[in-house]
Amino acid sequence: MRTVINVLAAFCLVLLSCLIGMCRAARPAMLPDLESAPSQAVVSDAGGHPVPVADYRRIACISPIAAQVLPDLVASERIIMVGAWHDRYSPLAFRTPDRQIIESLDSIEVLIAAQPDLVIINHLGISQSVVDQLRAQGLQVLDLGPMLGFDSLQASIALLGAVLDQEQRAAALARSLKRRLHQVAAHVGDDQQRRAVYLGTHGGRLMGGTIGSAYHDLLRFAGLIDVAAEAGFTGWPSYSAEDLYRLDPAVIVTQQDMVEALRTMPALAGLRALTDRDGLLVLPRHFDPTGPRLLDYCEMLNDMAYGDLVPDHEAPP
Repeated sequence: MRTVINVLAAFCLVLLSCLIGMCRAARPAMLPDLESAPSQAVVSDAGGHPVPVADYRRIACISPIAAQVLPDLVASERIIMVGAWHDRYSPLAFRTPDRQIIESLDSIEVLIAAQPDLVIINHLGISQSVVDQLRAQGLQVLDLGPMLGFDSLQASIALLGAVLDQEQRAAALARSLKRRLHQVAAHVGDDQQRRAVYLGTHGGRLMGGTIGSAYHDLLRFAGLIDVAAEAGFTGWPSYSAEDLYRLDPAVIVTQQDMVEALRTMPALAGLRALTDRDGLLVLPRHFDPTGPRLLDYCEMLNDMAYGDLVPDHEAPP
């Protein structure tokens, strides 16, 4: 009897050993191959820094463009912080009410304490050392690059869509904005376009904005000819009175808080754009054409410059 029991026990041990071997052989096929599994998608920002594509839920929008665009891409509740300029002056600030405000990116302790999972900036005017400190603290920073006009705005929208995994929404937003901008002055013929310059005053200096800046796009999409671009000026030039007399614009585009300084500047007293009744076109104070509100400002400017022209689709039968 004992012999039979021993034989049965040995058989059971052999059977158990075979079953364990079979399970071990089958296990690798059932588990994921970690070495060949796809890694998390990564996007390079404007500075060439890798940023993972993720479902970010605590976003600090230091970039004024991002603060305007993000509510069109993701739920606005994901935005936990915005910059002071956006909160105080942007017409779209109502979409991000009661958010924590950061006055300056130099106060990195404010950002660190908020613990965002993504910080979005435009690097123009921001020290690279500050950005490096943020990254050293473990914060994920997305740099949208400089705000140079419509092309850079389109690139920023695409980059935001890629990082937030919302490419289709971003593409639709960019496409709609482009189409609508090209329609603003479609009713203005080439022979009807007025010659213009953007002009402001800063510390007593005459400052402009032309090709390479959003002000050039503001003028051209509104149906105006940017005479500074024609003359070879780029970016944000500083003008002399002689420069402006040579440019001889029929129209000066400026903002509300700069009108008085331009009108009372003796050196500009003979400039025809300041003596003609409709030569000075005034946009709101603190207007910002670098974001999607560019469309609204182009429509305002077109109405001021060509209010007597009726678009074909609005013409009476």
